[in-house]
Amino acid sequence: MSEMCPVQESMLKPDDELVLPLHKRVICQYIKDDSGMNQLHLFYDEKEILFDDPALFGFGEALAKQQRFTAGEASEWGNGYEWEQVQPLLRHLVQEGVLLTPTDVDIKQQNNVLPQQVEHANPLTPASIKDPATWFECETVTQALIGRPVEMGHLELIVPIFRIVHMNLDAEGRQVGEANVFPPAMRLDIPTRWRTCTQPGSRFQSDRPMNVTALKSMRQYWKPIMRCLLTIRQAYCDRYPEVHRGWTVGHMERLSTLVLALPAYLMMRKHDRVPNGELHPVFSCMFRVTDGLRLTLHHMLFLPVIEKTLDADTPMTAVQLFDYAERNYSFFSPHAVCAGPKTMIKEFLDVMFDGTSEADVASAAWEPAVEQGMAQLDDAFKYGLYGLQAHAVVFSMWPMMTRYYETLWHIVTDWELSAPQFLAFKKLLKSTLIHQRGKSLLADKTQRHKRDLAFQDMYEQSSAGLNSSTTNTSTHVSLQERIAAKHLPQHDQAKNKLTVVIKQRFDISSEDPVLVTFVDSLMDYFREEQSIVRVASDIQTNINYHLQRPQPKNPFTAADTDVYNQLLGEFERIPYLSAELEQLLGISIVVSKDQIDIQSDKA
Repeated sequence: MSEMCPVQESMLKPDDELVLPLHKRVICQYIKDDSGMNQLHLFYDEKEILFDDPALFGFGEALAKQQRFTAGEASEWGNGYEWEQVQPLLRHLVQEGVLLTPTDVDIKQQNNVLPQQVEHANPLTPASIKDPATWFECETVTQALIGRPVEMGHLELIVPIFRIVHMNLDAEGRQVGEANVFPPAMRLDIPTRWRTCTQPGSRFQSDRPMNVTALKSMRQYWKPIMRCLLTIRQAYCDRYPEVHRGWTVGHMERLSTLVLALPAYLMMRKHDRVPNGELHPVFSCMFRVTDGLRLTLHHMLFLPVIEKTLDADTPMTAVQLFDYAERNYSFFSPHAVCAGPKTMIKEFLDVMFDGTSEADVASAAWEPAVEQGMAQLDDAFKYGLYGLQAHAVVFSMWPMMTRYYETLWHIVTDWELSAPQFLAFKKLLKSTLIHQRGKSLLADKTQRHKRDLAFQDMYEQSSAGLNSSTTNTSTHVSLQERIAAKHLPQHDQAKNKLTVVIKQRFDISSEDPVLVTFVDSLMDYFREEQSIVRVASDIQTNINYHLQRPQPKNPFTAADTDVYNQLLGEFERIPYLSAELEQLLGISIVVSKDQIDIQSDKA
């Protein structure tokens, strides 16, 4: 920016005034390196300032507290430094745009680079619907959003348990999911007050606002919410007594999901259901604050965007989680930032991790609707644990599918065929792998393996929670064993049909050894799909029985596992392999728990 007059490196003098804009946004954390030595990290927007010399820790800590200072004052920070030592440090911070001159700040403010406003415009695009809906209208909603109806009896296999009540309304007339409603197309335009965030940390004066309407409601019901959480936490500890030795990422992610399962159960069961629009705000507010925790834990387990993912059995404390959330921007959503003050967040985390609160929340009064809802905790836990099982099984489809994309690419790379449909399939594989390796979170074997392990822990620990009061030992069978491909006699017919189709579409006139390998790989993929569908369908049967919901008339199919991605709307994703095969080869592929059916109108 040529109009600015930044301090030139060679001209930096002790009396030069320097400014750390939005100094409240600086996050100061000590993190151990691979050798176990402490390092001081300052996180400031997209920049990370690292101090690995303990002698400079005092300098870094003082820097994080400054708003405006003269360069020479930095010599007095910590235990004191020579000017010749701090000058190059300050010079580098100026060069990187961390520190500015007062003139630079004035110019940025004039150009609206630094946010100043308090009231904030609505960051959301206008909603596409006006009338509220729930998943009791599952077939209508799915028909409208993806072009085909899906029965409600398959609901927890197409929508994760922690998003089931997102579009439902509470007694205040607000959707439980607020601005983050799933599916996004089902969000309503509900009057909301937005303000620029003034909370210190990563979200301070962010260009994304905070929802102060939701915060006002949260404050009103805070103590009864905390009492609910203490009660739910104790019920979890009763099922999983090992957490008394310390919380792990997996256990806290599971507890968070079970908190969300309570309002879901109250609104989804058949008998004594809480009608849409009548959910007590204690439960909707509890859902919103806990969903932020669940999202952070989900990032730890599945999203290696800023940091490497963690194993489910990684120990975790309230302080560690808060620090992770700050440096990984977990207080941010696509549209807004968390509105909760640090004191409320700390109290919430203390309740969840330690079962303690500085306030007397254990004696907080519950209104009758809350009392009645909390009495359903055991059944809500069962619903949540079944839902986690279903989520683990269904979402295991994607690491498996990406492995087959890699396998099929290796097979066709040197296959010398010229048929248009073969070339189109080869082009599809290549473009998918470019996306998969460049943008996907399943880019390599390590990431896929870690995701498999996370889903395996989710499934097996949920099974253990469901059977905690019984002597059932069947839960010792691992998820990978349950969804492993099974070779059944009825698969031979599907394999024969597939072989004929591939020979015709790829114009293979004679027996080709590569053809055999190619067809065998596709059949292995279909068999693994079928195993996933079989296990998922059995879990869904348990869920429907538990909710006293009618079983679906039509079977769940492998293609239905892609419904969740379709409901998300426009975003880059790995294409569903079977759908691509159907389009390219002009065939129909139906994989259910009982059959693999391949039909072609050109056979």
